[in-house]
Amino acid sequence: MKNPVHANNLKETISVINSKYKNPYLIAIDACLGNENNIGNIEIKNKLLTPGSALNKNLPSVGDISITGIVNSSGNGIEFIMLQNTRLYEVYIMSEIISKGIIKATKKK
Repeated sequence: MKNPVHANNLKETISVINSKYKNPYLIAIDACLGNENNIGNIEIKNKLLTPGSALNKNLPSVGDISITGIVNSSGNGIEFIMLQNTRLYEVYIMSEIISKGIIKATKKK
């Protein structure tokens, strides 16, 4: 959370990563909107992440896999307001769970 990748630096960050590493394996992580019944769920998918799609932003898709934390509901036409009213604490807790899961999954035995 100290140096987040966001809409304003996404393209540059991808470019920097690709210049430093040959064929990097990227895990894209984002908070997202979803079905009201799924709020609080963390989803791992074997596909690209399309950031900003709830707000109709035209951002590049990224990642070899994607992990999303559903932080609020969508589909009611007020997605921007829903994101603005999402508690940062909820996002923080999900980020802690996701980061600990990645560390545990990749830890050598």
